[in-house]
Amino acid sequence: MKPVGEKFDYAGSILYCIGLLTILLALTIGDPTSVRNIAILVGGLAFFIAVIFIELRQKHPTLDLTLFKIRMFCRQQYRQFSERAYFQLRAVFKISYLQLILGYSALKTGVLLIPMEIVILVLSPISGRLADKYGSRVLCSIGLALNASALIWFSTLTAKSSYGSVLISLLLFGFGMALFASPNAAAIMGSIPAEKRGIASGIRMTLVATGSVISVPFSLLLMTFGNAL
Repeated sequence: MKPVGEKFDYAGSILYCIGLLTILLALTIGDPTSVRNIAILVGGLAFFIAVIFIELRQKHPTLDLTLFKIRMFCRQQYRQFSERAYFQLRAVFKISYLQLILGYSALKTGVLLIPMEIVILVLSPISGRLADKYGSRVLCSIGLALNASALIWFSTLTAKSSYGSVLISLLLFGFGMALFASPNAAAIMGSIPAEKRGIASGIRMTLVATGSVISVPFSLLLMTFGNAL
């Protein structure tokens, strides 16, 4: 049934943005372990709790939390959020490694990351077709396994490692990302009723953006703690 007369959920959307902004401020400004930053972080979490209560009361919520009762939708959203956060973490660590450890320029670093993007560009449409034919579960699992392998391989690199060693990690991650992204999106959209797919798509992209923006300051926070230890 086509939605008619639905109103935009300003309260939920604004509170979600404020909560996310507050958490980002807590992770990026000054000492993240200070009383001030911890208080800001708690405030951001409080906004998210308020969002939950508001969205459960809204007739047409921006974040329809009832969709998370669908097991496949909930599981694939969690996988997507984790994958997106890891994607951004991978970018920060690899760029830092190439520039700060191997001493490459910003331009050379960008060029050397292109092979991974080519793999994703070429294989993503193929994995989408395979997901339509054989289902998404196996492809998503293989993709996540390849991403984990890329992370493990990357953790073994040293200051004496060559770009060839880095390239192996890039290609593994490219294959993993290509096998995961399209089947995951198909699984999310296929797990819910047709009339809810618009709001589900909005939730999916919201979590993608949230995972992306939170992962970078969180990775810098981990690096700060690592240097302090």
